[in-house]
Amino acid sequence: MSPSAQDRPSSCVDRWFARNTFDAREFSDREALLALKRTQGVTISLGLPAVNEAATIGREIEILRRTLMAEVPLLDEIVVIDGGSDDGTTALARRLGITTYHHAEILPDEGAYGGKGEALWKSLHVLRGDLEDVEEHPSQVHLRPPGAPVA
Repeated sequence: MSPSAQDRPSSCVDRWFARNTFDAREFSDREALLALKRTQGVTISLGLPAVNEAATIGREIEILRRTLMAEVPLLDEIVVIDGGSDDGTTALARRLGITTYHHAEILPDEGAYGGKGEALWKSLHVLRGDLEDVEEHPSQVHLRPPGAPVA
């Protein structure tokens, strides 16, 4: 007996994507997000995997800290997961008060492998928030100023 159209894997996948796909504009009201965060009583952590990001990571940390911690306290924690930088990335982040880890120090019994994937999955072990976001490109933060039009 063949499954009904509604039970086919492709239909299930389509329904999942419809329920779990969002437009960035749905999250542009930081004050509303903060109210929701407070209502739910959750904490939010941000992990930044990095390899040789010294040229950009300081500015990005300052932007994130100002806009998502000071102005509207959505983020509770920023952590850098370093993949072996040799340009001072971790030292710079630490000077800015950011907790840093070298990916090989996290779950060392699991081994250490190269690439951002390593930092991504291991960051889930050290981030403390109820909600955790791991951004692959810390040098590509683009925060629209409050009130700016959405393109």
